[in-house]
Parts: sequence; structure tokens; C-alpha cells
Amino acid sequence: MKKVLYTALALALMVGLAVPMATSVGASSASPAWVQLETLTVDADGTVETSSTTLIDGWLYRFEASGTYSADGYDADAEYASTDSWATYTDSPSGDETLLELQVDGGTVEWGAYNAGHVYKLDYTGGGSTVDFQIYDTSYGDNSGSLSVKILATPVMVSTEITAGPATVEPFTEESWDIEITVEARYAAVTGVIVQDGMGADLDEIALSTPTQGSATTEKRGKGRMGATMVIWNVGALGDGDTETLTVTVTTGWNNPGPKKAPKPDKKEFTSEEQDHELDGGASATYWYGDPAMEYESPESEPETVDVEYD
Repeated sequence: MKKVLYTALALALMVGLAVPMATSVGASSASPAWVQLETLTVDADGTVETSSTTLIDGWLYRFEASGTYSADGYDADAEYASTDSWATYTDSPSGDETLLELQVDGGTVEWGAYNAGHVYKLDYTGGGSTVDFQIYDTSYGDNSGSLSVKILATPVMVSTEITAGPATVEPFTEESWDIEITVEARYAAVTGVIVQDGMGADLDEIALSTPTQGSATTEKRGKGRMGATMVIWNVGALGDGDTETLTVTVTTGWNNPGPKKAPKPDKKEFTSEEQDHELDGGASATYWYGDPAMEYESPESEPETVDVEYD
């Protein structure tokens, strides 16, 4: 079997998605807002501190670790240690990269580049459970002090799922898929939610269901076969815990075989090799939270893909 995939879609999405998202009046951060959930104190004596928050599976969180503590002649923070009051520092005291580091769920993580204020941020995807923090050392008898860890969450996430249609298709066939777009609010209420998802120019039909809240439309971006179609869903306000959905039905489009080939008016065709077939370019949402002059953007969902194969 040989896998063949679209190049037209990839180029279409590059052109189409480069067009700015629908905007409201005011500044845009182009990044998520963050809601503080709790603060933990992690002692340098090796005590494991567990969050009271259960982290939602697939949800984006941020851990912010700050402060310094003492351990066997070292001053240390979440990632680095120093023996000369931070004139110099290392992330491998005694040659061990794991020593004197703040671990997450029993594992070593990368807290990033050295920060003179000893504040570090780590983005983390929830796994449906609480989360543990511990300062790792081989001996805790001479340690003193603690680190502070804030747990924050983004209030809006968008996900997509193919709910109908084949996972594998053959060329010269017409196929359709249903893509369900879900937007959720957690930990805070938000307003002015607008979800967008780019569909490729190689898709002939793009039909929208009635969303569970708000209204949705499509907008062509770019020219001809190089243009993508943007699904624009004006959701409106979401309360903490609200979940809304929209189903988009997409169908493969005509492929013009070009002047050197006989046309196939009764065929649908997939062309080109060595590309993943993406039905969409990933969905995200803009929204307002807290600061009335600042617009935020959710993380983008992964594109939905299918395989195109022939003998």
C-alpha cells in the first residue's frame, strides 16, 4: 500500500489561516488567560505535597514555582543551585542533573532558563488526577526552607473529534466526515467567545449543524483552490462548567487533473504524496476574561487527519 495525501490542503490552510481571527475592540494577548487555583508550599525536607485540585484530562495548566531554599552548602531554587550567593549557578550540583530540583509527579522536569528572581513557569497537561511536588535530594537532614508552587489553569479549551466518516479512504472516491467542535469553560466565566477552525480548499462541501449555543457561519479565505474556508462560531458567554458543541460536515472536493489528462467528471480524487491528510487546521477560541481591555486566545486543537491509501 502506498499512502497519498494532499498538498493543496496544507497550502490552503497556510494561506487561509494566516488571515487574522475575528477580533473585538481592544488589545489581544494571543495567549491564554490564567486562573489561579491554589498555592502549595513544598518544604525542602522531602515532604511530598499533593494538590487539592484534580487536573482535568487534556486540560492545560501552568505551574509557577518561586523561592529558594538551602541544602548542604547550596542555595537552590526549582531548577538551579549555587555555592556563591548566585554569582554562578548550575543545574547539576555534584554532577547530578536531578539533584535539588523540584519534581512533578515523581519525575524530573525542565523548568527553563535561569531566572534571577527565582520564578519559573511550566505548562502541564492534566491527566485526570491530582499532582504531586517534591524537592529531590539524596539526604534531607541539613535542608531548610521551602518553595512556593502556584497551580493555574486556562479557562477555555477547544477540542475536535471526527464522529462519522472513514479513517482510511481510497483515491477517486467521494467521502464525508463529521467533525464535532467542542468549546468548554472551566474555573471561570468568560464572555465574547468566538471559535474558528480552518477547512481546506480541497473540501467541496462544508455544512454546519445548528450549534448548541450561538450562531455559526463559513467564510472563504484566499483565492480559488489555494483558499481555505474558515468556520466562525460566535458562541457568546460561557459560565464555569459550560460545554457547547458544533458539528461540521465536510466532503471531498473535485480535483482538476490538468490539461494533459482526461477529466474524470464522475470521480473525486486525492493527489500528491508524503503529506498528512488534514481535514482541518485546528480550532481555537478568542474570549474575554477579567481585564475588559484584553482579549485572550485558547490553545489550538490538533488537526483532524485521515489516511488516503491505494495499492
